[in-house]
Amino acid sequence: LRSIAAVWDVKAMPLDNDSVLTTYMLNTTDTTAWLFAFPKESPHHMRVTNRKGDTLVVEAGPFESSIRTGVQTNTTSRMWFDDNMRMQGTVEAHYQVTGPDSVRSFRIEGTRRQ
Repeated sequence: LRSIAAVWDVKAMPLDNDSVLTTYMLNTTDTTAWLFAFPKESPHHMRVTNRKGDTLVVEAGPFESSIRTGVQTNTTSRMWFDDNMRMQGTVEAHYQVTGPDSVRSFRIEGTRRQ
């Protein structure tokens, strides 16, 4: 995890297009306590729960969704890092609501701050 310790600018998009739905800052400088924050919000903790090859599985939540205002969510992210300059992956968001739209998947891309 030391090789990816940095501050990352991340954008979340639908799986099927490049429309940016939200952005956040991901801070991995403390390899035991990752944090992320949406613009103008307090940071939230993330937990690295699994590592397999070049893939990290990270969980967060509950926290208020930046996409569905006022709705609490828990997320599971799968991330891959490329030469410590780019991050990509997927996020599965579980919204604390009832009905068929309580789970949604997103694509994420991140760039390491220089």
